[in-house]
Amino acid sequence: ITEMFYEQVLTFVTSIVGDVKRGKMVVPFVGALMVYLLIANLLPMMPGVSGFFFTSADGEHIPLFRGATTDFNTTFGLALAVVISMQIIGMKEQGVFGYLSHFIQIKQVIKGFSKGVGEGVISLVGLFIGLIEIIGEFAKVLSLSLRLFGNMFAHEVLTVILLGAFSVAVPALWMGMGLLVGVVQSIVFVALVTVYYSLVLKQEGKDSH
Repeated sequence: ITEMFYEQVLTFVTSIVGDVKRGKMVVPFVGALMVYLLIANLLPMMPGVSGFFFTSADGEHIPLFRGATTDFNTTFGLALAVVISMQIIGMKEQGVFGYLSHFIQIKQVIKGFSKGVGEGVISLVGLFIGLIEIIGEFAKVLSLSLRLFGNMFAHEVLTVILLGAFSVAVPALWMGMGLLVGVVQSIVFVALVTVYYSLVLKQEGKDSH
């Protein structure tokens, strides 16, 4: 079963990065994320997990266990770790200055103006684009974390509402939908991380690895 899971993840990753060798480089990282997210998203639906709670002073039932990805602290921390890891991997693959030159294109500006005013103006555009990409790196943290948190938290809230309003059939159908949501959100998160990973790998990585 583990081998089948690995092969499926490898096939999925390879379809994104476009090369088996590069896919095998990415799988240990994103495969671990896939396993973690699948467990985190689906574990709260296991029988008995939601049965542990304590009663507050005002009579409110507060669960002791809840889905990890329904807490923004978890998804934000996970997304932040992913983005920081991508920066480290990018520097390792392309060299520190080679990687940072994509964001801070001072060298390109100097070369541009040395060729003339026209080339210099064009290089300034590249400089501003690089600065925007820096903002984009920070935006990835919010994008990844909010997407995962929003979907999982919304499902949890609707599950509580349906369990309170209906006691037969409807909650079971919604729990089945929850399994689908948990799996799909895991795949979406991993797919995005795989794309980010492939972007920081060296272009000649297909031949060198």
